[in-house]
Amino acid sequence: MQKRMLKSLVEWFVLAQVVWCAGCVSGWVGEAQDTHHTAIYEGRARVYESRVGKYASDEMMGRGVGEDAIGTARDMLAGWFVKTGLEPGFVGWRHHGSYVQHFRFDLPAREIRKQLHVAVGDEANQEIDWVAVDMEEFAMMGYGGGGNFEGEVVFAGDGLEEGSVGGALRGKVVVMFYGKNKDGVDGGVRMMRRAAWAKEDGATGVVLVSKPSRSAEGLKKTRETWPIPGLQDGKSGETQLAQAYGDDRKMLPVLMLDYDYFCQVLKDANLGGEGALRRWEARGDELAKKPIVLSGIRMKGRGWIERRAPTLANVAGMLPGRGELAREIVVVGAHYDHLGYGDVHGRTRGEEVFNGADDNASGVVMMEMLAEQMAKREKWSNQRLDNEKRDDRRTVIFVGFNAEEWGLDGSKYFIAHVEDLNVPPGAKVVAMINFDMVGRLRSNRLWLFGEDTWGGWGPLIEEAKVGTGLKVVTYEDPPGGSDHESFVRGGVTGVHLFTGMHGDYHKPTDDVEKVNSVGAMRVMDFADRLIEGVVRYPGRIGFRVAHDGPRTRSEMMSGGYLGVKMREKKAVRSRRAGVLLQEVKVGSPAEKGGMRSGDRILSWDGAAVGSVKRLTYYLSKSRAGEQVELVVLRNEKKISLVVVLGNRKDW
Repeated sequence: MQKRMLKSLVEWFVLAQVVWCAGCVSGWVGEAQDTHHTAIYEGRARVYESRVGKYASDEMMGRGVGEDAIGTARDMLAGWFVKTGLEPGFVGWRHHGSYVQHFRFDLPAREIRKQLHVAVGDEANQEIDWVAVDMEEFAMMGYGGGGNFEGEVVFAGDGLEEGSVGGALRGKVVVMFYGKNKDGVDGGVRMMRRAAWAKEDGATGVVLVSKPSRSAEGLKKTRETWPIPGLQDGKSGETQLAQAYGDDRKMLPVLMLDYDYFCQVLKDANLGGEGALRRWEARGDELAKKPIVLSGIRMKGRGWIERRAPTLANVAGMLPGRGELAREIVVVGAHYDHLGYGDVHGRTRGEEVFNGADDNASGVVMMEMLAEQMAKREKWSNQRLDNEKRDDRRTVIFVGFNAEEWGLDGSKYFIAHVEDLNVPPGAKVVAMINFDMVGRLRSNRLWLFGEDTWGGWGPLIEEAKVGTGLKVVTYEDPPGGSDHESFVRGGVTGVHLFTGMHGDYHKPTDDVEKVNSVGAMRVMDFADRLIEGVVRYPGRIGFRVAHDGPRTRSEMMSGGYLGVKMREKKAVRSRRAGVLLQEVKVGSPAEKGGMRSGDRILSWDGAAVGSVKRLTYYLSKSRAGEQVELVVLRNEKKISLVVVLGNRKDW
């Protein structure tokens, strides 16, 4: 009797949740419902805040990718997916399901120990008087090696070219400018190659100094502004080192020396101080072919670099789809890493832990709770509804990404290795919804980026926000700054939900006490409806490249080809806005796709076409052989046509 009663109560509770959610989707409004919403928001908000507090506790060590506690965060998220009843998101070992996807990550190198001494004297054979340089005045660079160095100092301007000095550096310490050369080329790979060439020419060490033209840009004191990492530029450290040094990892020590300190050394050696550096900068690459010997200046030192390459993991749970849409995947994601102790990316430095409550424990917990909510609804649907009454649905994969703070490494790896997904052959990712910093709702304003990467987002957003009280502000800017960017750059439409910037961003003060948990529940309500809209969307989910500014003529000419002459028909003169086709060329892709003269093009893959300029832009972003869906107005009726674009060079 008690078991039957308990079962009835549970069924009633689940049914009540489903009915309430259905009421939300249908747009019920009113004072009574608002009160009901507030009560439910507050109840769920307590759960949300408690969970955010766990991810953002001091014990989690800021969820830094180099900290042990990042594994604890990984296990918490995977455990939640298991508890929720989601299936493993990845294939795993021997095709057994797994909730984790491992990938290697190269952390920036960090200095272990270092010393630097400088000697200045007029006579070459006088006793050398070495002066120790304060450790605050220099830093070991990550793209260098470890060991001892000593020698007379030569200056090589913007840096060496391969084989450019023919052994003139043997036994010398080479000083080079750090920064862009005359062609504007910059970056760690360039400096690594120059250090490698210096080694081949017999140098014992490399010292970098800022250019006079850049000395005011922050390259002053090492501990305040200099980044120790040198293994970045969008490639792994191992790849960069291999490019620069081949298989030989016995690299020269590379140091960055304070600009003002080096100017004083030049002045003490009667070489002109800062004025000499300005003259040398003006000579550009000339000194790379014929370095200057800085008579009377010697340097010696030693340093050790530690390189770390931990194995990190993305975490994913899957809610299988059904019917004809099941092979299409919607990714719901949030990154679970943060800054640790802020020793690299944080805006303040020291031993304080960067808890990252808003960035991004707020997004991780919102994803967790949505996964639980959607799984409960699906379970109820499976138990209560006949198969013929259940709608087709896309598969949803909930993913916690790692290493977002270091350049979106986790999401880049995910989108590049979709074969790891625990899905049937032929399944593909069609959309992504990203939660990053969703815990500081103010004035009920929610920002949504990436809406212009698919024409279908607009109507779904409008439907989802009904009854939530949210002011959803959409931006049609190029994506960036969070994990949705990896998907968009991979040809998948993606949006980013965001409650706004604040003064605690990337600081130790981003704590759970400042999270607006009730506001987060409003955002979650909106997100739930938006996801459901995408999952159930009956049409094709397309993709278009977000507008990123003017393109060159050659890029414009390389786009797909329709074969039409067109004229704008603006809404100010006609209610039938769009682009009027004056002529459709015989045998053109447009004619083969069913287009006729007199048609008005209204949309391109779901995106409105309001002008010739906009249609031309879409064409310039497309490629020959690409299939697009065009909606045209013909005899007052809307007609959907699928056109395979041609190659402009063939016409």
